[in-house]
Amino acid sequence: RKIANLGFFNGPMVEFTDSTDPDDIDLVFTVEERQTGRAGVGVSHTSEKGITGFIELTEGNLFGNGQYMDLKWEFGKQNSEVVLGFTEPWFLNRRLSVGFDLYDTNDKRTYSTLTDEFFADAFEPDDYAEIVACDTCPRQYVIERERRGGDLRVGLPLLGSRNTMIYTKYTLEQFKQSDYANIGIDTDADGDTDSTSTYYRVPPDWEWRSGLTATLVRRTTDRRFHPRLGSYSRFSADLFGWAFGGDVEYQRYILDVRKYVPSFWVTTLMLRGRGGLVTGYGGGDPNVPDDTRFELGGVGLNGVRGYDNRSILPGGNDLYGGRTMLLGTAELKFPITGERSQLPPVSYTHLTLPTTLPRCRARWS
Repeated sequence: RKIANLGFFNGPMVEFTDSTDPDDIDLVFTVEERQTGRAGVGVSHTSEKGITGFIELTEGNLFGNGQYMDLKWEFGKQNSEVVLGFTEPWFLNRRLSVGFDLYDTNDKRTYSTLTDEFFADAFEPDDYAEIVACDTCPRQYVIERERRGGDLRVGLPLLGSRNTMIYTKYTLEQFKQSDYANIGIDTDADGDTDSTSTYYRVPPDWEWRSGLTATLVRRTTDRRFHPRLGSYSRFSADLFGWAFGGDVEYQRYILDVRKYVPSFWVTTLMLRGRGGLVTGYGGGDPNVPDDTRFELGGVGLNGVRGYDNRSILPGGNDLYGGRTMLLGTAELKFPITGERSQLPPVSYTHLTLPTTLPRCRARWS
């Protein structure tokens, strides 16, 4: 199972052979190396981002040392993203993972159906009067978020555990959020537009963010890829500002628990619960950054199938998420490709082992 979970091989197939020592059994693991790198160039289209191009280079076994590297460039009218990541999973010949990420991202969300009441609450009276002055002018509200910076990551087993890991990550970045309205100016009877006026809700400015993220992960699944049995639990805590400096202060906690149960044929029932809380420090009613709030819906981490992305928001809030989150889902997962780990099938039979077992020696082929 450990060999298969590396993702470097097809297999392994295990055979038992006699040994020259009658008290020993030889185990022969036959493996076939698989492709661990991926290079891609393409174009995609979504209702949220429109047409997007991307160039990506990923290697999960860099130089044959098990190191992971990811280089990605995504570009489009609504977003752009450049990310470089590297992970060494066995630092200093120990079960110690270290890595870093560097990134520069820009993400835009455009809303075209907001009411006059929204603009009246969001803008000063003078700006609001100009925004609604033309009934036939195209009108959009844009939330643009720019982020550039990096992080350093360290992970190690918790108290020597085989199934539980603890990760820490320090992040230092610059962040800017711009909320503004774009109003097109009609120039002829056909409604063609040759200019646009922009009204900022709040003058945008860059801010520094500095913080620590601690994550506790426990995995008891039968396999890392396409699990059919076991559980996965993850608890993360973000602490930004306060003792770490920066211009923004908040704390955020997320708990994610998943249980996998073999079902009929090759399907797997996955039961999942996810909860979160984001708040400031101290008492009162702290104001937390908009991009740290929880927005539910869609098929992402906070997805609820059957709803559009970020469509489940607090009552009376058309754009931003909430400070608390609680969701539960049940999914019946069915593999649509033949790429599955060649591990023994899940069995409910409990084996009775003898009190003494022969010693085993393993060799590779």
